[in-house]
Amino acid sequence: MIKKVQGNDNFLEKIGSLQAKFLLVGSYTKTAEIEGITVAGLPGFIEYTPALDMEVLYYGFPKSMPDIAKMPDGPPSPVLIASAVRQLCSLPLHFVDAGLTISPKAPVTKIDASYSDSIIDGAKIDAKNLFLEGKRYAQEILKESELFILGEVVPSGTTTAYAVTKALDYDCDGWFASSSAAKNISTLKRQVVDEALSKHISTDRKDIFEVLSNVGDTMQPFVAGMATVLSQKSHVVLGGGTQMAAVLAILKALSQEGENVNFENIALITTKWIVEDSQSDISALLHAIDPGFNAFYSDFDFSDSSVKNLRLYDEGYVKEGVAAGANIVYAYLNGVTQKQITAKVEQLYASFA
Repeated sequence: MIKKVQGNDNFLEKIGSLQAKFLLVGSYTKTAEIEGITVAGLPGFIEYTPALDMEVLYYGFPKSMPDIAKMPDGPPSPVLIASAVRQLCSLPLHFVDAGLTISPKAPVTKIDASYSDSIIDGAKIDAKNLFLEGKRYAQEILKESELFILGEVVPSGTTTAYAVTKALDYDCDGWFASSSAAKNISTLKRQVVDEALSKHISTDRKDIFEVLSNVGDTMQPFVAGMATVLSQKSHVVLGGGTQMAAVLAILKALSQEGENVNFENIALITTKWIVEDSQSDISALLHAIDPGFNAFYSDFDFSDSSVKNLRLYDEGYVKEGVAAGANIVYAYLNGVTQKQITAKVEQLYASFA
């Protein structure tokens, strides 16, 4: 049910009996407004996606709009998976607005951050301050749990993750092609990333915060700051795919500059749909960043579901989001079965159909 990408199996043993706290960080980048770059949400209302996901998680229904975030093809947001696990496992959660244009109509911690501009124009964010804000916030919550699941909801976040990782000199073309769409849009992503890097990143020695400020998004430095502090005394799960792999690349760069990061207490956990995606290669990406980093995935699919739009996940239409893979692994560690998760997701989906 839980499979290893790389790293130490002992991490799962350590967290198996721990009560988690789920922190979902939302941010927005105007990179999402580049035509064809993302379909992660309601057409024409992509910037509402983080708020809608948070509202569904908190209330069980959206408040900012009458429908949940879903793709034109039909499959719903992976927030339904996170919602199912939250209900099955009584998982505590908290939301952070780390630079949204539309803040959720739900309890949320708002940090001092604006949304990111398109990376083609330069993101124009204060990454150093966001990193320090993440560290400060982590200090406030450090004693609340021994296990933190850090998730994200950032439309077009795979593109900014690709840009940051490539700017850090990883030869990662083709590893970030994964998208919410079944159709491969990797060519467009590469064109956007290459244009952004040529405009805003020097070929000389790069400062990590300069890179993030120019071609990143606000979630990345904030989550990196949280993980740095939380990993000192707690276990940290980076819930997500290539976006969280980029956070690992950021953490490694920071550690090489003297930042104290306890990587033994950190693991990336994602979905089967990401690991088996033929259009990307998260295994190669993680190995390139550091083959010793912990990474796992949930061997979960919707093959037994009676709902066609959920089975579209297995065809590559949706692969990850709202820490879906990490939530499933947490459920498995707490004795919940795939059948139970599927049934709960179907029940939630029926309420929106």
